Amino acid sequence: MDFLADGLRTLGQESADTLVAAACLGTACTLGLLALATGEDPDALAQRLGPAFERGILVTPKALAMHRAEHGAALAFCHDRMQQAVYQLRDDAWRERLHLEIARRLAGVAADPEQTLRAAEHYAVAASLIAESAERSRVRALFLAAAASGPPGRFA
Repeated sequence: MDFLADGLRTLGQESADTLVAAACLGTACTLGLLALATGEDPDALAQRLGPAFERGILVTPKALAMHRAEHGAALAFCHDRMQQAVYQLRDDAWRERLHLEIARRLAGVAADPEQTLRAAEHYAVAASLIAESAERSRVRALFLAAAASGPPGRFA
C-alpha cells in the first residue's frame, strides 16, 4: 500500500484533482457519474485517469470501455485504504468546496432518486458553505426527498 501511495505524489495536478473527485464519490463509480459530478468530458477524464490505472491506484473490469470513455465504464480504487489516501490529497476546505460543486451538479438531475440521494450526501458534507437562503431551502427540500426515498437507515 505504501508503494501505491507513493505513486500519488508523482501524479500531475489535473490527474490528482480528478482522482480526489472520484474518491469523493466512494470506492467505485462509473465514468459517467464522475463526468456528471465534475462537469468534465468523459474523454478528458479517462485521459487524466490513465496514470492512476497504470500505477494500479484504480482498476477497471473493462479496460476497453475505459479507453473508449464509455459512460458505463466502471472504475474502482484498488483498495478502500487507497481511496482514503487519495481523498486526503487535498485539505478539508478544498474537499468541502468540491463536495458542494458535486452536490449542485447532482441536484440538477434530482428527478433521478439515486442522484437525489447522492446530492444529499454531498450537500451534507458541505452544508456549512451554503450561504444563500434560497439554496438552503432547496437543500432542505432535497434532504426531505432523499430521506423519504432512500433505504431505511441510510441517513441515520
